[in-house]
Amino acid sequence: MKDIKILFEPDVHCRDFWIKPVNETLENNPEAKIVFLGDYLDGYPHEWEDVDYVTYGFENFLEIIKLKEQYKDRIILLLGNHDSTYAIGDDICKCRTDYKHKQQLENIFQEKRNLFQLAYSEKINDVDFLFSHAGINKKWVDYNFKDLNVNKDNVVDFINNMWLGENYLQLNTLGQYDNYRGYFGYPYGSPIWADINALYNISKEDSYDYFQIVGHSQLRDDGKPLIFENIGDFDCRATFYIDNQGKIRLYDSDEEIKSVE
Repeated sequence: MKDIKILFEPDVHCRDFWIKPVNETLENNPEAKIVFLGDYLDGYPHEWEDVDYVTYGFENFLEIIKLKEQYKDRIILLLGNHDSTYAIGDDICKCRTDYKHKQQLENIFQEKRNLFQLAYSEKINDVDFLFSHAGINKKWVDYNFKDLNVNKDNVVDFINNMWLGENYLQLNTLGQYDNYRGYFGYPYGSPIWADINALYNISKEDSYDYFQIVGHSQLRDDGKPLIFENIGDFDCRATFYIDNQGKIRLYDSDEEIKSVE
């Protein structure tokens, strides 16, 4: 049996690589948590994969919802920019929309709002891990909410309450992307839309003294992530886990993932 404290699934984008690891972990590791990093949906096919995204992607997402409802305390569903098209509104965050299922998806996110969140943290063997779709930068928080006294102890609750609240001005900030993702970008990207190129050298202070685990910015095609000092980008179509010693491992091989090669 694998020594799994937290299993985490990078950006799904309608793919099914998550199914076997998640089901095996639910069955064999009853104490383990499972974190999905978001981007369950994608309205456009990718040229390197032969998948009917419009049909299969929607059904795939429904299976994830079903598992979350069955294992509410064990599965954490984070939101990505592609999900936010339906969850928050395409006036704030429009990303490759599945127009065939758009109304159904908007209804799902409205009716099942409490099943999702923007951030999750856990301490494992003296390492503070922070999970989000695209990273939480203290500079982004200060840029938008400098008067709200956000710090390490409350940043996760603050970010999650943004999603669960009805403050449009706060929700609107989630659509902010940094200039790495577009010429007219903001100084700092949001937790669902920051770019790893802006975050890879994020300071320990600006990372709220967490080691952050994110997806969102696929930079390698060899199934390996990019690990930097305070943040790791795992958007590479593979499943990973953190063991009880706080080591990050590739699920298929149990290989420890240490740093950028």
